[in-house]
Amino acid sequence: MNLIVVVFFKERYKVMNNYKKCIVAFLDILGFKRLISEKGFDEILEIYKQIINDIDAGIALHHAVDNYDSSPSGITLQKYNEALEDAIIRPMSDSIVVAVPFENPEALAVVIDICNMIQEMFYDMDEPVLLRGGVAVGDFFCDDNIMFGKGLVDAYLAQELYAIYPRIILSNEVTIGMLVSIDNSEDLPMDKDNYWYINTLERYFGIEEYDSWEEVTESTRYDKIKRLIDMHLNNYGDERVRQKYIWLKNELRRIEKKCLLRERTLLLD
Repeated sequence: MNLIVVVFFKERYKVMNNYKKCIVAFLDILGFKRLISEKGFDEILEIYKQIINDIDAGIALHHAVDNYDSSPSGITLQKYNEALEDAIIRPMSDSIVVAVPFENPEALAVVIDICNMIQEMFYDMDEPVLLRGGVAVGDFFCDDNIMFGKGLVDAYLAQELYAIYPRIILSNEVTIGMLVSIDNSEDLPMDKDNYWYINTLERYFGIEEYDSWEEVTESTRYDKIKRLIDMHLNNYGDERVRQKYIWLKNELRRIEKKCLLRERTLLLD
């Protein structure tokens, strides 16, 4: 494991003063060496600060709409808020760690939303930056100076050994019994190698906002990702790097098929 430099922000600095079971995501920023060479210190620092600030904004938004009533939906929203407040987000050099206590039934939903938000920020850069990650369950400890635990190690190994492509995969331990906390199962498609992964690209496009796939392809966000893929596949390059963009191209095709199927279904209805 490479040397990791931890960046802490006083605006939102959470600790977990006991060793507790958590859902932990380990996100690797692909191409960080290029990013760090092209961006100045202030730009890199601002990226990480924005991640923390956007999480705080999400908490404020959920508090604003949560009436804490006794209905099932109100209870779910309350639990979601609590999980979001307890979330730990730690940028570390070319990686980001997210951890939420497992005991909360909305822990997985919060981890997925945070991972989506972070990837969206990196997609939105002038040249999109991709994440590869792993999500695992295990004991986790985090204080002012130290962060460790089996959950962190397992999430790192999932990212390093099994994710392979620019996707954030979930271990079997995460998915067993936890999918009930996801409002929409489409947040977690299953890949050809039987790994569940977070549906970051489809969510980034916001396909539900469009009436047709043609409209999606005319959007700025689609154009940005398509140009990134073409840039890496239209020339010779490292085969390992090419495989990452081939996977991303196939992900575009999967989303396209899904949109076209939805269009045909609407026409039949």
